[in-house]
Amino acid sequence: MHGEHTVVVHRTAEVVFDHIADGSRNSGWRPWVIEVGRSSGDGGEGSVWRQLVHGPAGKVAEADYVVTAWRRPEFYAYTVTAGPIRGTGEYTLAESAPARTIVTLAVTLSPRGAMRLLSGFVLRQLVEELDSLERLCAVLAPPAEASR
Repeated sequence: MHGEHTVVVHRTAEVVFDHIADGSRNSGWRPWVIEVGRSSGDGGEGSVWRQLVHGPAGKVAEADYVVTAWRRPEFYAYTVTAGPIRGTGEYTLAESAPARTIVTLAVTLSPRGAMRLLSGFVLRQLVEELDSLERLCAVLAPPAEASR
């Protein structure tokens, strides 16, 4: 399954990129994430993040990922290497004006094993992942916008 979503974040591309690339912040804008910690690397390309997420039937599942591209501030990509749903994600960022960044997320999910039979769950995961960009906008909204 594949999907894409684009949003405008009212912050510089550097601020947005740094927030996306810091896996320890994932639970703040990706609500299915329980815990994340870097297990190797410096956060850049080749780094591995250990991640626990809410899985099917409320069970905790691993969803570790490796950073496959880290080109600050315009491109960040990862591959999920553990868990029942593997996949890739690519964030493309372009600053269209000062403190105005267009962010596109492209996600491809590949369920494994029994998860291939739970297409509804996998589709919900895809939608949740894409919708996380809306939550990212809210988290990074400048203070005046956040209080509206």
